[in-house]
Amino acid sequence: MFSASVGLSRNWEPFDAGEEIVINTLEKLEGEPKFFLLFPTIHFEKNNGFQKLLDGVFSQLNRSTPLLGCSVAGFINPKGCYTRGVTSLAIADPDMQVTIALGKNAKKTPQKAAEEFANMIKKEKSKNNSGVLFLILPGSTLPKDIFHRTRRISNPLLSSLFDKFFPLYLALSKEGVAKESEFIDKLYSRISEKMIGISAWDNNLGFSNYQFFGNRVLQNSAVGLYLSFSGEITIKYATPLKIFSEKLRVTKKDNSNYLINEINGLNAPDLFFKELKLEKKYLTEELLRKITLGFPISAYCGNIFFNRVIGLYSDKFLGLTTALNTPEIYISTASGSSIINSFDKVTDGGEKTNFVFGVSCAVLLEEVGSKIFEVKNILEKKQIKNFLFLFGGSEHFMTEVTPISSQESSVTTFF
Repeated sequence: MFSASVGLSRNWEPFDAGEEIVINTLEKLEGEPKFFLLFPTIHFEKNNGFQKLLDGVFSQLNRSTPLLGCSVAGFINPKGCYTRGVTSLAIADPDMQVTIALGKNAKKTPQKAAEEFANMIKKEKSKNNSGVLFLILPGSTLPKDIFHRTRRISNPLLSSLFDKFFPLYLALSKEGVAKESEFIDKLYSRISEKMIGISAWDNNLGFSNYQFFGNRVLQNSAVGLYLSFSGEITIKYATPLKIFSEKLRVTKKDNSNYLINEINGLNAPDLFFKELKLEKKYLTEELLRKITLGFPISAYCGNIFFNRVIGLYSDKFLGLTTALNTPEIYISTASGSSIINSFDKVTDGGEKTNFVFGVSCAVLLEEVGSKIFEVKNILEKKQIKNFLFLFGGSEHFMTEVTPISSQESSVTTFF
């Protein structure tokens, strides 16, 4: 018999929170947990708090139980909507088979990490049943040693050097862009299974993020599990973003597909702010952050409209947080109502299932603010009683057709 239980702790003492969340998760679970997923916000980071949290968890949880998770910006569960605390998910099902996987150095060597990850899955997973892969990737970060945690490179010399040597920076650095699409493309060449995934995140500042594998606190690693069981797997995707600009064409970019230098033959930053009818000289750091989050770059992959947040800006380029391979792009934006409606769309049909699991972007959480409670109201009106939504840095999914990494979107699967 299938049983899913979601836990919550708002205890600010990490060890105590770990104990509490295991107790209140397992007391509602009917059967032995096949795995235990843990999702704290970044507030546990200080003073080795994440390790203390895991120590508290394993003071109550059998150490043979597979555990993985990551830091998140917030979450929605049956208790409410939170941007501080820790939530969890445990599932019991005697017919479910679970395979866990780890890919180290996913930022520095994403293809190698994807190979390592895929090998662990392929070695153990059942060939007979259908299944779904849950993937956690490290999120992008702003490199503090170079840019002092800013989205703007204002120094002309530094801007020119970064533009010229960005591929070298990508190869050597464990900070900065997460290389999510590189990991997923390689993974898809090895495992063409349905997938839902999230990138670890902080409180939407992009300073740090963490992954958990057993009792280990990691950074820059991919962790995940493959769930094999009988039954249909549904993956749903939606983005609230609507096209703001006319169709544009990238006419010059770097070889890594992260830096856009020219659009329609014009300087990319100049054209971007012209489309928004803004003068660059009035841009403060806070205004630049709001603009780049509120007006991402979007494109089509077949009939799927996906998005890329602008994470870095200079007078020479727009720097994306995830690589973009297609030349045809749009500037897009969302409203509060379109964000709420997108959650309505990805939860359609969930009322007929045992459990709804979803991942979404922290930008959407920030943009709607307290209106995020309307999402919980939508779930309750649909009589979806057991659910968990996580807010992270990026969302990832695979259908039988193609793998997609996106931002400012939502992905769900039903059990």
